[in-house]
Amino acid sequence: MTIAANADHDRPGPILRLLMAMPLLGWMLKDAMHGAEDAPLWALANVVLLIVLATAIWGYAALIIAYLGLTAAALAMIIAISRAN
Repeated sequence: MTIAANADHDRPGPILRLLMAMPLLGWMLKDAMHGAEDAPLWALANVVLLIVLATAIWGYAALIIAYLGLTAAALAMIIAISRAN
């Protein structure tokens, strides 16, 4: 295997590169992926606090939207796990 082939394997996909190009979100993603050991926990805490804040501002509708997004993510993970085996 050449070095060039290995470099392509480590390169993030186009959607992840697009998200990382966004100023605040990209910094948080880069820190969660390549930062300190506890960085993913802080990123998760930020997401939870964002959901709590959105619920406080917009009420129950924000909570429903967050749960619908998490449902889609869970379905995608189930499909990914099923395809891996």
